[in-house]
Amino acid sequence: MESEGAGEFLEFENVSKYFGSIRAVDQVSLSIKRGEFFSLLGPSGCGKTTLLRILAGFEKPDTGRVILDGEDITALPPISAKSIPSSRATPFSPSDCS
Repeated sequence: MESEGAGEFLEFENVSKYFGSIRAVDQVSLSIKRGEFFSLLGPSGCGKTTLLRILAGFEKPDTGRVILDGEDITALPPISAKSIPSSRATPFSPSDCS
């Protein structure tokens, strides 16, 4: 049985992105649990930045969807820094990990 809050926090479901005939991301599916540390590693040109740009809303996937905390955010536009509450715009603090 999973503990409270240990469910999927971020999910990519069959996400693909093409730039013309170039396949930048090909049916990526992955999930990250709340509180989990995660690294995206790979060689240059393998789609790491494209996947992060899709997560941020700067690119739209050609197929698939992105789920954040149970909400489909695939079609949402990127937010501006002005719309982030000042309490969330502070720099990272080690106390954030406790």
